[in-house]
Order: sequence, then C-alpha cells, then structure tokens
Amino acid sequence: MNRPPFSTRALGIACRLGRKGVLGAMLSIGLAAAATPPVAAAEPLSVGMRSLTITTKEPGRVLPTLVWYPAGPGGEEVLIGDNPVIVGTHVRRDAPVAPGRHPLLLISHGSGGNGAGLSWLTTRLAARGYMVVAMNHPGTTSGDSNEKLTMELWHRPKDISATLDHLLAAPDLAPSIDPKAVGALGFSLGGYDVLALAGAEQRRFAFAEYCNRNRTMMGCAWLRRGGVDFAALDPRFDENHRDTRIRAVIAVDPAFTPSYDDKSLASVTVPVGVLNLGTPSTTPGIIEGRAIVDLMPNARLDRVPDAVHFSFLGICKPDAARLLAEAGDEPICTDVPGGRDRAALHDDMTAKIFNFLGRMLPVGH
Repeated sequence: MNRPPFSTRALGIACRLGRKGVLGAMLSIGLAAAATPPVAAAEPLSVGMRSLTITTKEPGRVLPTLVWYPAGPGGEEVLIGDNPVIVGTHVRRDAPVAPGRHPLLLISHGSGGNGAGLSWLTTRLAARGYMVVAMNHPGTTSGDSNEKLTMELWHRPKDISATLDHLLAAPDLAPSIDPKAVGALGFSLGGYDVLALAGAEQRRFAFAEYCNRNRTMMGCAWLRRGGVDFAALDPRFDENHRDTRIRAVIAVDPAFTPSYDDKSLASVTVPVGVLNLGTPSTTPGIIEGRAIVDLMPNARLDRVPDAVHFSFLGICKPDAARLLAEAGDEPICTDVPGGRDRAALHDDMTAKIFNFLGRMLPVGH
C-alpha cells in the first residue's frame, strides 16, 4: 500500500472484482473458468497459453498457474480472462513454445485478483517474446480472500520463488527459459511481492502506526473491519524474501509504501521500475511510489497521470458499469472522467513497461 487511501473494499490491491456474492461469483476468473469454449478462429495467433498446478513446500499451498508464451503453429484458440464485466483476450491453448530461450516474467496479481485478470497485459508481453507466468495466491485471490489472510504477506513472495523453482526444473518449459533473464511484475499487493523479491522489507510497527494515523484510509479501514489487529501483526510481516535469480522488477501502484524499512530499500540493487497510475496529488499515499524510489539506488518512477488504480484492470464491456452499480460493487470500470479511454491508457502503460524491459530484460539477448 501507500500513504493515502486505497480502494473501497480492497486493500489498495484493487483487483478485487466483486467481493459481493453474486457478482463475485460471476467474476471469479480462477483457472477452472479461465478459458471459455473455443471460438471461431480468425487467423493464427502468436501467443500460446497452458495451465499448471504448482504445489509449494508450504503445507497445503497449491498455486493454479497460467503460462503465456510466444507460440508456434497449433493449439486451440480460446478466450482467457473473459467474464460479464471484463473483455477477454485470445490465445492458443497448448500451442508449442516458439524455438529459443525467452526472458521470463513472473506476474503477481493484487488482493482478490487472479492471473487471468491481467491477460490484457500478459498476452502483449508474450507477443513481444517473453514467457509470462502468473500464479493465483491462495488466501488473496478471487473467491479465496479475506482481510486477515491478506496480512500474511510472507506467503506471496514465497509463491513466486516456488513457481520459479518449478519452471526451471520443468522438462517441457525450462529449455525455453533464459535463466539469466528473469524479472517480476506486480500490481498493488503484487507490487509489494516483487519489491520483496528485490530485497525490500516491510516493518509491521510502521504499518500499524500508519493505519492508526489514517483510520479512514480505505485499505486500513477495510482491514480493521475485517478484524485485523494492527498491534498484533505477525513478526513474519518483516521478513526478507530476496531472490537473487530475479534480475529486474516492475511494481505498479505497489501496496504498503509508507512502511518499508529505509535500509532495506537502500540495499535493493536490481533495476526497479515503479509505475503510479495518477499524479502525485491523485495517487493514494498508500501506493505512492516517490518516497521508496528515492531510497533505492537503481529505481525509476513513471506515471500515467490521467489513470486511476482500477485502470490497470482489463477493458470493460459496455454494460459492465451498470452490473457493478446494481451489485453495489466497486467502480472498477470508471477511469478519469473526460480523460482517455482504458484502451489508450493500456497502450501508455504497456509502452512504459516495454521501455523498462527493453533496457533491463531485452528479448533476444
């Protein structure tokens, strides 16, 4: 999170797409519903997709996982991430991976979100030559999320490292991965995850103090309503999760920015790109990146000034705003009034992300 508010029912981690019963069920884009039945093929697509189930060393922690990649001919054309609110994207399920070794980008969703929900971005990344992998984090994913589990931060970076372990040992995928070109990108709570992999550490007492001083802050208020006791946060909240295999990270509206340990930020040496969706005056402080960027020696802050937190979610369908309003849910389809539409905002975000990756994790090197 960051310094001011967040989203109404989400811990600044606004991929929550419907915590209310009916709409939440409609929008849970978990792996079981990630791909709809085949649609009429247009022309061959360059992006393949397959699904995995990864069991970590932590008891009972199983990660439904999606892999997007540059693909050769073949596979079954499907829609992924499509639901009554969000427009899905076309991929070719189980197509062969294109020859060669590809840079790997690990994706971490926000609280209440899921990997398929960021398919608008993952397909673009794969079409440019990246292998892209997004796991669902148990306890903070669609249909399986609550406030107390959200505060068990330490599981999520471990999920990403466990996924990387699996990929680099998988006989069908490892030969297609360049192990020296591995990066991570996270949105909102996922932004915390990737910064943790770079070596940044949270401080539970600083977070508690922040939420006690900002009681109406949306993220803090949401946690408090869910029974989180800020005075009794688990010491594992402060753990270090550095993974030296990760060569660069991108954090989009990263959660909890007011409560990072300054020394740990100064120790982050890998390239870090922070992307804020809004201006310094409109970005909630709990996700504002300037203070942490200034403390990391190899970090850069970019902004999409006419975007909002929810702009990082997929393109909305024409009737989506009405569905959300009727369900009393968050206005995830509302961008800045009078500003650019979400497709244009996505183009801007993608350009900034590719600019960073092109310098730090280029394809073909």
